[in-house]
Amino acid sequence: MYSDAILITGNSVGRVACAIQNLWFIALANDLMIRGAICKGRYWERREGNHMLVASDALVRAVKLERSVGVPAVVLADDVEIPDEVWLHRFAAGLFHTPILQFRDRNIVNPFNTWWFRSAASRASPLMTISPSHTDKHLWFRTPVPRLLQSAY
Repeated sequence: MYSDAILITGNSVGRVACAIQNLWFIALANDLMIRGAICKGRYWERREGNHMLVASDALVRAVKLERSVGVPAVVLADDVEIPDEVWLHRFAAGLFHTPILQFRDRNIVNPFNTWWFRSAASRASPLMTISPSHTDKHLWFRTPVPRLLQSAY
């Protein structure tokens, strides 16, 4: 298990979700799973050389929300408005290209894409073997495909 933080900021929920989808792809290609949260709020940063200082009430809320989820997923806070075009993207480009799904009464960043969709379960299995204490957290990722996708509708 490895714990670190990646901060992605932006003015577009759709673009932030797409950036996180790309991060999911990279993480899974390296047998890692991620979890996190998308929140909105004030944000301030100051850079000095290779150092950056961040102050953000949204970051504090995101950390609290991410802890409450309990599975490797990136969830959206309830107060984050999702523009219609993000939902419509599902119908225009297909389910694997839509950046956001609904899962267990939460909006989450879609961890699937067409390149590794069929290998998701095979990537989750070794992680559960390596870290048996986290098996319950990874079981949702191994959910049979039809059941997981049905929960998105």
